[in-house]
Amino acid sequence: MSFYDSTPLGRILSRVSSDLSIVDIDVPFSFIFAVLATTNAYANLGVLTVVTWQVLFVSIPMVCLAIRLQGYYFSSAKEFMRINGTTKSFVANHLAESLAGAMTIRAFEEEDRFFAKNLDLIDTNASPSFYSFAANEWLIQRLEILSATVLASAALCMVLLPPGTFSSGEFYREELLFLSSSNLQFLYGCFNFTGYGF
Repeated sequence: MSFYDSTPLGRILSRVSSDLSIVDIDVPFSFIFAVLATTNAYANLGVLTVVTWQVLFVSIPMVCLAIRLQGYYFSSAKEFMRINGTTKSFVANHLAESLAGAMTIRAFEEEDRFFAKNLDLIDTNASPSFYSFAANEWLIQRLEILSATVLASAALCMVLLPPGTFSSGEFYREELLFLSSSNLQFLYGCFNFTGYGF
């Protein structure tokens, strides 16, 4: 028995269309965004290092912790994507079969049953998306905590510098504004490596 005889048409179409969509749209966008976010994160870490090198004692463990969090997140995200692909094929297969047998369905007045089955399959397909969104929020919350820790440690290092290190208080305000913006950029950079940019 050939592959096309044993595999439902909806599953084949779902797989081909999702693969082409990923190759054409998602991969180039994610690659460009990953390169820009990586460059930005390294530039921010470099500026932090030049201004207050003591922040490296906190930044390096935080980066290692962020990488471990992302690894933990990746395992669940892969499963959610796999489940989403599996349930999507059931929806596409049911739709293709319903369209092919529309005259028979109408003849036996089974529209309500097929409509209820379609809604049930759509609900089943939507569940992994909800859980994937919850996992994304879990990762965002942890990365925000790590970014806030780096920002607080950099601000603390700047406050603890000996008097006279900087000529005026204006530099402190500018540096804290830069650190606040780099905190957000660090979060975007870390989250982009998961493959789910904002």
